[in-house]
Amino acid sequence: MCSAGLTRASTDRRATVWLAIGLNVPPHGWRWQRLIRALDGLPRTRLCEVSPVLRNPAHGPGVTGRFWNACARIETDLAPIRLLDRVKRIERRLGRRHPGGNRPADIDLICWRESWGWRTLKYRRLTLPHPRARDRPFVMIPLARLEQPPSQLVPTASGNRHQL
Repeated sequence: MCSAGLTRASTDRRATVWLAIGLNVPPHGWRWQRLIRALDGLPRTRLCEVSPVLRNPAHGPGVTGRFWNACARIETDLAPIRLLDRVKRIERRLGRRHPGGNRPADIDLICWRESWGWRTLKYRRLTLPHPRARDRPFVMIPLARLEQPPSQLVPTASGNRHQL
């Protein structure tokens, strides 16, 4: 459990959220530290764990440089759209100016679990679970490496998640 730092009232309505995080603009190490610190500083949110970094070749049109990808598990009492707004603000603060292309910071909400179960959303700006997460090894492999991967996306039977 990771609720330390959240108030009693907020823990009653907290959600566990899995994020895909990445970047491909050097200096990677410096940017990575800033990205993790920014996630750790989100209001009404607790950063619980971050997977090991997966280094990947460039992917997508107009993209250069190796990607650093990982996943994070957080607890929050922010609403989904409010959390999305906060992580997009982090991306902009770290230099992201437009979708596509090179990414000084990239943060996607992958899936969301409330105390009552998995949340499914389909808004113009946000779909949960993330519609392409299962098709992306650079998301699924880091998810499987978390101590508590989302059972909605990652098989949890012994050995299965490690086959990813």
